[in-house]
Amino acid sequence: MDKYEKIAVQRDDTDRQLLAADRKACDGYLASIEPVLAKSRDSQNADAKELLAKGKPATEAFDKALKTHADYAKKLATAQRDAANSAFARGSSLSVASIILAIIVIGVLNYLLTRSIRGRLQAMETVVSTVESNLDLTTRVTVRRQDEIGRMALALNRLLERLQGHMRSVASAASQVAQSAETMADASERVSSSSEAQSAAASEMAASME
Repeated sequence: MDKYEKIAVQRDDTDRQLLAADRKACDGYLASIEPVLAKSRDSQNADAKELLAKGKPATEAFDKALKTHADYAKKLATAQRDAANSAFARGSSLSVASIILAIIVIGVLNYLLTRSIRGRLQAMETVVSTVESNLDLTTRVTVRRQDEIGRMALALNRLLERLQGHMRSVASAASQVAQSAETMADASERVSSSSEAQSAAASEMAASME
């Protein structure tokens, strides 16, 4: 009984009461059996049998107490086993639910990330198509994040800005060349007019001298 009390960690009040009843019945059994053993050792078998018969109620009480306690212990063990199985089932269900939830969350995040990346790449593609079709170097990509795609968009914007600057320089140089050509044309026209006037004057002088 002492061993049972040590190993039976999870005990309730009923189990402790049954254990106390076992101890009491055991004490009654020992008290009734000791005289029987003493008479038997003294070879007084008739007296031993008589005392044994008198002690039968104590023996039956002890046996009944042990049987009652054993039945309750079995019932308690079954209840604890069922509770453990139920807890295991709940834990398994929770684990499965957690795995399914994690898969759903990962899927949603993957969808959102893919959509975000696709949207920003399409924005860059739209800018490039606009520059290609309209030659509009003022178009820029809107940068919302400083990640790999954001840095790529910034690089594209810098490239368009440099191209726009080069185109301004080329346009300015072409304008200057056009102005210089116009100035040279005006000067040539004035030289031509002056030459024609001098030629006419020379012809008149020659005619008057004749």
